[in-house]
Amino acid sequence: MNDYKRLPDSELEVMLIIWEQGKHVSTSDIMERLGKGKKVQLIQSYLGRLEEKGFISCEKLGRLNFYTPLVSMGEYRAKETTSFLDRLYRSSPTKLFAALLESDAVGPKELEEFKRMMDGNE
Repeated sequence: MNDYKRLPDSELEVMLIIWEQGKHVSTSDIMERLGKGKKVQLIQSYLGRLEEKGFISCEKLGRLNFYTPLVSMGEYRAKETTSFLDRLYRSSPTKLFAALLESDAVGPKELEEFKRMMDGNE
């Protein structure tokens, strides 16, 4: 994933389902996970865009399309995190962590986990 492409929320929602399911995820699997209210044509449009962007491959078996991720969730998450850190915190993890502490998003339990991670005792 040399050319980082940030996914819009709608495509990311579909991609999260594909990452969770792994290989050979069908359109009907995705529709089932998204629930009612999403139109098949719209989901197919998202899938087409994800394929064009190089996030997934499509394999047609009979009348069904099956999708496989070409970019791992970890790889995308790392790029997205770096981009987020660069854009909002000027590449400063310290500023990000301070913002998390100020917003009460990090409690005592998370602080202890973070300390263990920093000490290498995951």
